[in-house]
Amino acid sequence: MALVGLSILSIPALALIGLWIWALVIILTTPTERWDAAALNQWMWLGVVVFLPLIGSILFLAIGRRQLMESGSGATQEQEMVR
Repeated sequence: MALVGLSILSIPALALIGLWIWALVIILTTPTERWDAAALNQWMWLGVVVFLPLIGSILFLAIGRRQLMESGSGATQEQEMVR
């Protein structure tokens, strides 16, 4: 019975860790030029995501990532990685 409760709690924890890692990867792999074009501070976002993992990741993926993708050459980071 205890194992069932543990597995139910593990799913949201794994989702949170995945969300956190996804945000960190985007922050750390986005070129500096893209951050400058979006007038965003890469180190500020990194600090927010590291020190406030749940809230920071959600905020970055909802707000910061959108601003990064809208700025610059118009190509998304995913499209640049394919090239």
